[in-house]
Amino acid sequence: MAAGFEHPKVKVHIGDGFKFLDEYKNAFDVIITDSSDPDGPAESLFQKSYFQLLHDALRDGGVITTQGCMSPLYHHQSGSTQRGVEYLD
Repeated sequence: MAAGFEHPKVKVHIGDGFKFLDEYKNAFDVIITDSSDPDGPAESLFQKSYFQLLHDALRDGGVITTQGCMSPLYHHQSGSTQRGVEYLD
């Protein structure tokens, strides 16, 4: 996996996802989000407003993949994440 970071087409961005995505519209073919637990500071990364930013930053036919903690302690959060993306086209 780490060898993939050396590919000339790969750009890794680490920082405030809201600020970054707000600056890009119709710009990406693939967006991969690896966030922390859906509690506390990262809670906003599991809400509709973040998924809308992701959606708007994708080109037509683009793909989003997101990963967050799915420990049994956070099982109750999976439904809210699903509701966060259901309204998107």
